[in-house]
Order: sequence, then structure tokens, then C-alpha cells
Amino acid sequence: MQIALRRVQSLEPAGVGARSVAECLLLQLPRSTAWRRRQLAQRIITECLSTLAARDIHGLAQQLGEAPARVEAVVDRIRHLDPRPGWRCGSSQIAYVVPTWW
Repeated sequence: MQIALRRVQSLEPAGVGARSVAECLLLQLPRSTAWRRRQLAQRIITECLSTLAARDIHGLAQQLGEAPARVEAVVDRIRHLDPRPGWRCGSSQIAYVVPTWW
């Protein structure tokens, strides 16, 4: 099952097949950030997701022991990730099947 999951998660768009919002964002990180920022972004997503959701930059900086300016730059990159990448792949119209009588 793990092999099949990894295969699905390697498909486009990045983040598809994730089991949580955090996992979805983590799957997109290698494609969107530089290595140095990626490590901090991984820590923010895995350790401080609720603080990130609250948009508390100073709280994140204190929790992580980083400069607020650096944290803000990384958070800005995280905000550009797509928490629902599969929504781009479907149609907004629903095709209903209506039974007909002969």
C-alpha cells in the first residue's frame, strides 16, 4: 500500500493523494522553495500548523527561534501552495444521469 500511495503522490498536480493538508503542503515544497527555506517551511508545517493558520508570524518566530523576517518570507511561500490541488482537475458542472422510460 505504501508503494501505491507514493506512486499516486508522485503524480501531477503536486500534493494530490495526500492524506492531510500538512502532507499536501509538504509534497509541494520541493517544487516551490530553495533548500534553506524548505527546511524551515517543513518545520512550520509539521510543528506549527495551527499557529500558521492563525497567521501569527511573531508566535511562529518565537516557537522556532528564528527571525520574524525570515519566518514571514517562508510563510509567504507556504501561502502560495495549493491545499486542494485536485480541485483544478475536475469540471464544475455535474452531469446527472436521468432515467427515461421506454
